[in-house]
Amino acid sequence: MGFIIRRFIVNTKSINRTVANLAISILLATNVTIMSWGQSNLARNTESIETEGSGRFAQLKKTRVMILGTPHLSGLNNCFVRDSVSPVIDSLRDFAPDVIAIEKVPSVVLEEMAQNGEFFVEIIKSFDGKRFQNGIMLQRLLHISRKGAERRAAQLIRRVEKLDRNERTKLIKFLIASYEYETAVLQWSYFGADKTLPRGALPKSIVQDLDRHLNSANEIFSIGVELAKIQGHSRLFYIDDHYDEALLNEFSSRLVAELTNNSEYLEVANSPFYADSHKELEAACLDGEKMLEHYRRINSSEFGKKDSDLQWGVWLRTGLQSGLDLRRLALWDMRNLRIAANIRELSARNPGKNILVIIGVGHRPFLEGYLSQSLDIEIVRFTR
Repeated sequence: MGFIIRRFIVNTKSINRTVANLAISILLATNVTIMSWGQSNLARNTESIETEGSGRFAQLKKTRVMILGTPHLSGLNNCFVRDSVSPVIDSLRDFAPDVIAIEKVPSVVLEEMAQNGEFFVEIIKSFDGKRFQNGIMLQRLLHISRKGAERRAAQLIRRVEKLDRNERTKLIKFLIASYEYETAVLQWSYFGADKTLPRGALPKSIVQDLDRHLNSANEIFSIGVELAKIQGHSRLFYIDDHYDEALLNEFSSRLVAELTNNSEYLEVANSPFYADSHKELEAACLDGEKMLEHYRRINSSEFGKKDSDLQWGVWLRTGLQSGLDLRRLALWDMRNLRIAANIRELSARNPGKNILVIIGVGHRPFLEGYLSQSLDIEIVRFTR
């Protein structure tokens, strides 16, 4: 149950029990999914707007957002084959995303975190070590800042369809130097089978990393990059947030100690729900149809409600007098709200488009609930 008690430190002056309870009481007290709650409130809150707009609101071309909840497929490296996710990708192609967002921190935030001291650097290493390491390497080789590399990459992306091999190689270097590593892997994939480069065009270690990630099981690459290539996209977008990590370790040991004999927590810790789900995933690692069915199940309302109740509803039942359980819950809400804001920024930059977000399955019900309250967003579920 380490996934439940990770990343739960928070400034004790910043959050109270009322805010913490709000994070999940919507889901549990109303006995409906967060998404359904958001839609019902949206209907009430926009009724007058629709009337005053004389039908214009009803005719609005909304931005369609699909939150694809995904298991972290990197744990399947020993048995995973790319064909197993092909049916999932085929289904996503029917959605025809114009924008694909992934569970990675935006590059400007990564840089900001790195400048805030060794503690933040350690956090980066745990989540984005290779991306950060390769970025620093290319910044030094190119004698360029992250911002400078970002500008150069943007100039090349604007005419990406006309780039020759040498120019695309430059683009890849600037993308890596600007911490847009996953987009660099996408551009690397456009070389196809022939990735022969002039001697010294890219450091050997980076070429090896690009090849390794291009063929890895990780859903960012096996689904996100592959789908982006099929759709002819020039880049991926980054929407994650880890500033909750800044509060790590202030009371983690206390929370763990308080949970040692807590019956509510132990009931969740011993639940077969996640073990059964992982067995189902392992059985699907070589079978595309089973993998598609697994994705359908974990993106269902029923799974989302059960998952939310186990992982996060438990903090409303543990009843710790210290309040550390509610602070943990509030911190999860904080992260999801920041992710939702990043997605909302994407929708502001891409009105009326189709946005696909590929993210850990636990985030899906919360993000759908937040975003479904936006007047110009339509939530599309992965059901095919």
